[in-house]
Amino acid sequence: MKSKLMKLGGAAAAACAIAVLSATPASAATWNGSINGPGGGAGGSVKLTKESGSTSAVVRVTIIDTKKDGYCAAMRIIFDKPFTDYSYDSPKACGHQVGKTWNKDILYGSNSVRRAKLQMCRVHSDGSGRHCETKAYVENTWA
Repeated sequence: MKSKLMKLGGAAAAACAIAVLSATPASAATWNGSINGPGGGAGGSVKLTKESGSTSAVVRVTIIDTKKDGYCAAMRIIFDKPFTDYSYDSPKACGHQVGKTWNKDILYGSNSVRRAKLQMCRVHSDGSGRHCETKAYVENTWA
């Protein structure tokens, strides 16, 4: 009886480990979906593309402040390039259940963008006190 319980316990531990590993952010050439984090949530798409030797990104996201804490919700995208990263911040959504749409097309002159990190942020309305957490990645599939 004891060995059966130990086997069940081991199986349960393995299932928990698989659940934790599958909860890590996924990587793809295009991110479509929703994320939640400090300040609120966001939904939409971010796509990395290659055209004529240049990397471009197309951002179509809606950010929603889901907290009643007096802070705003924002999204930050960090483009991972050799030696220097470039970050872009969305407009802030301030006020419980207030949403902001972020449509941005970004063009780079080279293929050196390795990936984009998608972060959700909590920030004061004046832009200070920013706290961000990485929630998803978009990998450059042609690098």
